Amino acid sequence: MDGSVRIALTDKVANIFKRIKIDTSNLNLASGSYVLKIESFTSPDGIYYGSSSQDSIELPFTMINSSYGLKVRLTDEEMIINKTTGYNKNDNNVLNFTVGYNSSFTNPNIRVSLYRRNYDEVYSYNYSKVDLLDYVTNNLTSTSSGDYMFIDAPEDGMNKALYLKSLLISGTYKFVFSLYDGDTFIGDCAQYVIIK
Repeated sequence: MDGSVRIALTDKVANIFKRIKIDTSNLNLASGSYVLKIESFTSPDGIYYGSSSQDSIELPFTMINSSYGLKVRLTDEEMIINKTTGYNKNDNNVLNFTVGYNSSFTNPNIRVSLYRRNYDEVYSYNYSKVDLLDYVTNNLTSTSSGDYMFIDAPEDGMNKALYLKSLLISGTYKFVFSLYDGDTFIGDCAQYVIIK
């Protein structure tokens, strides 16, 4: 639930040395900087893991997709939105996305779509696509993929703003940014916001 994994290393109290191999081939991470935090736990009964860490180490690493790099960011103040006014903690209705991009494609473009978390089950982490134009006042062009054109000719470090409407539906949302070369899908990344 919190993104952590616990791995039993030994069943007896001892000084141990183990190598841990992490396979990232199935991850869909955007290019960027990450930190892997490793903590040691002990258990007095040998069955349950302890609740407090005895020691920890943080290992920073950079994820770079070999064919493209795409990362879209918001500031923390823009991620929490008032459902009545559409305003964020900056006291405005602006979501100013910063786009990190690099590739060697001949006709790159970035498209955007919006998904809302399903609340039909308590612990559901599934999202359903909603119409972005119901949430923003921007004039966006729809595309053949069912998304909206966000940036037609992206460059690294670009800023692009979306302006929120008022009287929004509360929930957890994710903006999905998809990189295309012409009409060929390459990959995507997501940015989450909460409307409350």
